[in-house]
Amino acid sequence: MTTLARSAITTNIAVSKAVVRMVPPGSANTAGYMNIRSTGIADTLVRASAPKSVAMMTELHRSMMVGGQMTMVQQKSIAIPRNGTRVLTMGSFHLMIKGIKGNLTAGKRIPITLTFKKAGTVMVSAPSWRCDVNRRLVAMGRCGPDVPATLRIEVQDA
Repeated sequence: MTTLARSAITTNIAVSKAVVRMVPPGSANTAGYMNIRSTGIADTLVRASAPKSVAMMTELHRSMMVGGQMTMVQQKSIAIPRNGTRVLTMGSFHLMIKGIKGNLTAGKRIPITLTFKKAGTVMVSAPSWRCDVNRRLVAMGRCGPDVPATLRIEVQDA
């Protein structure tokens, strides 16, 4: 098991661009986004968790259109293709982090444990950051502290 700040690498899994979406104080839930790449065989993400000191629970979710409405559906697992990348982003697969304890301030690192069927456990330290509402830009890594401000498009407070 390897722990890195914004990237984690294990036998056949590489995690990059991990970020937890910063939400207003008092919000109960947030989401985690990242790129998960298989550098060998196909694998399956079967569980994600954050420490109980951070949140009550972490679930695997997918946003999808159902009956003309966007809805989130809890997933039992998320497939990671062989020699491919599964992007966890807004409007698609993501981690749903529920029952947040305390405020998520910009840059606060959230430890997340990812459990894969074959690769086992991968630890990721994901910074809390204001994320662009455009999921394509988030998937491109235009969200988070490692992105130059000139590339970052952030949600502005009302």
